[in-house]
Amino acid sequence: MDVKNVVMSACFGLLGALIFTLFNQYYNSTTFGVVSLDTVIGAHIAKYGAESMTEDELSKQSALFANALQSKISELSERGVILLVAPAVVSDLHDYTSEVKEGVEVILNANE
Repeated sequence: MDVKNVVMSACFGLLGALIFTLFNQYYNSTTFGVVSLDTVIGAHIAKYGAESMTEDELSKQSALFANALQSKISELSERGVILLVAPAVVSDLHDYTSEVKEGVEVILNANE
């Protein structure tokens, strides 16, 4: 092998690695974000806490809320978002609190 073939092979190898890395980053990207669970849970308690419910109704409503919250967090996870709890993180990450809160409300309203 002469030097020209070695250099060409190295260049094409690097080009292939670069293309692979760009496609991998594009299709498998991960986004970090924060959510304030205190706000989400507080909004739920404010809405349903004023209602007088039996123990069974309260248990059912709590289970629906937990399932709705898990569903919304799973949906964000499938989109490549990793959520961190807001009080534990001091940074400028995107805040998904309103999206989670609204998504939970939509799911809960659909179950009524």
